[in-house]
Amino acid sequence: MPNIRSDDRPDGKFDPEIFAEAYRNLDISPLGGPAFETFAEAGLTEEIMRRLHGKVAASERFQKILFVGHGGCGKSTVLARLARDSRLSEQHYVSMFSLGDDLNFMDAEAIDILFSLYCHLLRMLRDKGFDPPLADFEKQVAPVTERFGTEIRGFDLMQAISEAIRSDSEFREALRKVLTADAESLQANVSGVCDRFSGNSYNCFKINHAVLDRLREEDVSDNVIEKLKEIRDREFRSEMRFIRALKARIGDIQEIHYEPVILKHAWVETPREALILIDDMDKLKRGSAERIFFEQSHLLTFPRARIVFTFPLSVYYSPLFFHIRDHFDCVFIHPLQLYDMTGNRREDAWAAMRSLLRRRMGRLRISEAASDLLIEYSGGLLRTLIGLARQSCRIAMARRMPGIDRAVAEMAVTALAGVFTRFFDGAEYGDVVRKITDVKSKAGMANRDLIYLLRYAFVLEYENPGEPAWYDAHPCLKMSLSGKK
Repeated sequence: MPNIRSDDRPDGKFDPEIFAEAYRNLDISPLGGPAFETFAEAGLTEEIMRRLHGKVAASERFQKILFVGHGGCGKSTVLARLARDSRLSEQHYVSMFSLGDDLNFMDAEAIDILFSLYCHLLRMLRDKGFDPPLADFEKQVAPVTERFGTEIRGFDLMQAISEAIRSDSEFREALRKVLTADAESLQANVSGVCDRFSGNSYNCFKINHAVLDRLREEDVSDNVIEKLKEIRDREFRSEMRFIRALKARIGDIQEIHYEPVILKHAWVETPREALILIDDMDKLKRGSAERIFFEQSHLLTFPRARIVFTFPLSVYYSPLFFHIRDHFDCVFIHPLQLYDMTGNRREDAWAAMRSLLRRRMGRLRISEAASDLLIEYSGGLLRTLIGLARQSCRIAMARRMPGIDRAVAEMAVTALAGVFTRFFDGAEYGDVVRKITDVKSKAGMANRDLIYLLRYAFVLEYENPGEPAWYDAHPCLKMSLSGKK
C-alpha cells in the first residue's frame, strides 16, 4: 500500500514503532553508511552528478574545484555518490571527508584546513595500503604534543590532536601558531604525501567499458561480451581468481578459446593521483570563508592533488571572488525547481520530491494534501523538505495520530515560517525581497543585500543548465511577509 494517500485523513491506529522508524529515517544530517544506500535518490542528483563528474574528469592536473550551492540542496549526497563512482576510481585515489570531523567551524583558518588535509591524506595512504610517513607528522606537531605524553604516537596522536582542535581553543591557537611559523614544512609534507599517490599505478584484471570495446574489436562473440558484463567493474588482483570468474560466466571451452585475448586486454594499469572531496566548507562563517578563500587561498590551491571544496553560494557573490576566480573551477547545484520562472508547475520535480518523501516515511502514512504542502514550502531544498516532514512526524506522534494530515503539515510549515519571521530584517530588506518576488531577478540589487539574503536562504537561486539564474523568495518567507496563517 502506498504511504501517500489521496484522502486527507490517514486511517488506522497510532503505532509508536512506525513513527519511531520514520523519525529516524527523517534525520536531516547528510546520508552516510547504510542510510546512503537506502535513501539516496539518484534521480534527484543525476544531472548535477554528470556535470561534476565531467568537470573533474576534464580538469587539469591538481585542479581545484568549488562545488557551489545553497545549504541543504544535496551537495553532500552528490559528493558521496562521486566518491563511490567506479569510473573515477580507475584514475584516482578517491576519498571524501568532512571538515566538521576535524575543525571548529566557528574558529577556522586556511592553515587549519591544510593541516586537516594533511592528516586525511596520511589516513588515506594507510587505507589504500601504503606506508604513511608518520615520522614527518610527529616532527611537524612536536612543539605542541607534550600535553599528550610521549607514549601516544602515530595515528593515536593524530586522533588526540583532532579532538583537542575541536574542543580546546587554547590548543587550537597554539597549534595554529606552530603550523603558521613553519608553513613551508607543512606544505612540503602535504606535497610529499600527494607525490606518493601520483607515483603509483593501480594494476588489476578488470572488465570495464574500454576493455569490452577492445574485445569487440578482437571479434569476441556478442554472447561472451554479454556474459562478461556480469563482472563489469569488479577488480581481480589475482589472475587465478579472474580465470575462475571467467569460467563461471562463459564456460570452460569458451574460456580456453578466449583466455589469451581477454587476459591481454583486461590487465589494467592505471596511473592514479589523489582526488579529495572536502565536504562542509560551505558551513564556515561568512567572515571565515572570505578570509580563507580570498586572503589565504594560496594554501588551498597549493597541494598537488585534485580537490573539490563545497562552497557557500552567498560568498560567491562577494566582490572579492573576482580576484581568485582564475584559481578555481566552479560547478553549481541549485534547489529543485518546483515552478519555472513564470510560475508554471514542474511535475517532474514534484514527482521526485514525492518519491523522496515516500522512501523516507517508510510505513508512516501521509495524506497527499499534507505531502504537497510540505513540498510547496520546501522551496525545492531537500534538507528543508526532510526537516518539515520530521517536524510533522513529531507533531503527529505527540498527538498519537495514525499518520500525517494537512492540519499537521500546516503546523510544521507555520513553525518554520515563524523562524523566518523572527530572523528576517524586514525593515532593511523587505522591499528588496518583494521586488525579487515580482521580477525574479537581482537587477538593481546591491550585492551585499544578495549575500545576506542568500546566506540565510531568505532568497533562493534557481537555474536551468545553460540559462541565466533567477531568484525567488523562500516560500516560508513569503508566508511570513504576507501575514498568512
